[in-house]
Amino acid sequence: QLRLETPLAALPGDRFVVRGFVPQEHYGTTLGGGQIVRVHAPKHRRASSEAAQTLANWASADTLSRVGLEIKAAGPAGLARTAVLARLGLGQGELAAALDRLVKTRELVAVDDAYLHAEVLATLEAIAITAVRAFHASEPHKEGLPRQELRSKLSSALPARFFDALIAGLARNATLVSERDVVRDPKHKLAETHRLASRLAGTILGRFAEWGLSPPRPQDVPAALREPAKDVLTTLDVLVREKRLV
Repeated sequence: QLRLETPLAALPGDRFVVRGFVPQEHYGTTLGGGQIVRVHAPKHRRASSEAAQTLANWASADTLSRVGLEIKAAGPAGLARTAVLARLGLGQGELAAALDRLVKTRELVAVDDAYLHAEVLATLEAIAITAVRAFHASEPHKEGLPRQELRSKLSSALPARFFDALIAGLARNATLVSERDVVRDPKHKLAETHRLASRLAGTILGRFAEWGLSPPRPQDVPAALREPAKDVLTTLDVLVREKRLV
């Protein structure tokens, strides 16, 4: 891997010669040469068998594989078509054909003019499903995990358009349900919560009507009603969600 003091314009396939400052016996200042395999690569340690294997994979990859590898390496951020073009130096038609092929074989997911690798998407989907189910376990009385809160649990590099596509895909497969601004597991049932709320709803609504414009803080309502805090706060959540309280 070459690390340069100043930027250099280069593309995969370009050839190079590296020269030093001290003449060597038999070959002067020439240290070596080669062919560029990849540009914009992450820095590797000086000795890394993993990096060496990665380089070998890139060097032996055909055009189709190289496009897939470049987008996979971008992770949750994905890559726009123009970015792939700049990194690989392919012709417009050659790149378009490769991208179309990879989308058809489902190795890539396309959103507008940007692409995300299917393996990266699968990892993000697994994280999203786990997060939603964990939320139901900890907050069973709530309808679901707010979309923005769910997005914050995924990679900060994930663009909004890929997040929306991820949720839409899980909804199409009936793995998750997206309603309004929340995401929930399709098996999540609120029946028990609503039964609990029905017991206290009338009492709570009546007291809030009495309190008028000076109601107590939510955390003080259980004491005012002399009811268990968990039951009261759960009922408050339901009444707010049903827009019977503000």
